[in-house]
Amino acid sequence: MKRLITILIILLPTQVYANMANPVIEGTLGGRPFVSEYVDVIHEDLFIKIDENFEYASFYVKYHINSSKNGFQIPFLFYASEYLDSFSVKIDGKEVGINDIPYDFKIPEDTKFQDFSYFFESPSHNNYNSVLLEDSPNGGFHVSLRDMIYFETDIPKGKHVIEVNYRATKWTDKWDWVNEYSFRYALSPAKYWKSIGTLKIKVDATGFEKELNSNLGITKNGDLKSIAIWEFDKMPTEILQINFTPKITETAQMLIYITPNGLAYISGAVLATLHLFLVIWYRKKNLLNRFSLVVIIGSILIPLIFLISWMNYYDVIDSYIGEHAGGTHGYAFFVIVLYPVIMPIYWLIYWFIDKRIKKKYAAQQQV
Repeated sequence: MKRLITILIILLPTQVYANMANPVIEGTLGGRPFVSEYVDVIHEDLFIKIDENFEYASFYVKYHINSSKNGFQIPFLFYASEYLDSFSVKIDGKEVGINDIPYDFKIPEDTKFQDFSYFFESPSHNNYNSVLLEDSPNGGFHVSLRDMIYFETDIPKGKHVIEVNYRATKWTDKWDWVNEYSFRYALSPAKYWKSIGTLKIKVDATGFEKELNSNLGITKNGDLKSIAIWEFDKMPTEILQINFTPKITETAQMLIYITPNGLAYISGAVLATLHLFLVIWYRKKNLLNRFSLVVIIGSILIPLIFLISWMNYYDVIDSYIGEHAGGTHGYAFFVIVLYPVIMPIYWLIYWFIDKRIKKKYAAQQQV
């Protein structure tokens, strides 16, 4: 028993480590700004240029706005999450400074942000007033006013152009066998705008030679193999995503199709068949022995080998997938808890088989 425990301690750590990892490595989540009640966004141009390795993307955004108020104000709030490079904003061609929301500001007493009353009126989430950025069955994604950055400017009433530039890092989704990489941009803040104007999205993937897809539907012009263009007069989705899923070998695809469970069952069937042949061979040679050593040893080892192979087939498939393997498979090592259940049942079956074989050969010798 001590040896068995030692073997399990040696085999399990890699499984524990692999399965405790976070299944999503977050990248940049940029997006449309939250807008003051005195600003209408007439049109938005979003240009995304993807690098040759799908490691980062440059985002260039132009907002054509109409301000119904003169004077010093905070027209835009931006959600700032994991930007690769500095976040820059220009208004009418002139760069403006970006500020963090003061940590000690009061909600809703701080009148500096009174134009963004939807943050104050929204239900509390994680102890802060927040708004819903993405809705989903598992609760969605909220952002707090404290997560924002903003700029103040003295602008006259009328039309203006606001330009936003930044570089974004990719997201890595490890939920499935093969990683899915993506760049993301939140369109959903527009649901808090006074009105939603037109939107033009242009994605330049000429430097990246592999297949991409998006959740934006059919393009108006071009495609994601080069330059793709979409135009909308309403919000097409809450979170825009440009996705890349690496291709894998046919062998890896076949192993994924079979699954670790299937591979384990195949291995178990092969081991059980070999064990049966050995039980028959041993009983022919040792007809008078009360117990079969082959039954005893095999009944202890084969269920253990079956369960350990079941655990490790996840790593085997990951190795065939290569560097893009997701590696997140839940707590696969827990299958070992089945050993106290499987082993006695397996032993009982082979004890019964051995008993029948012994009886058969004994009857043949009497004849």
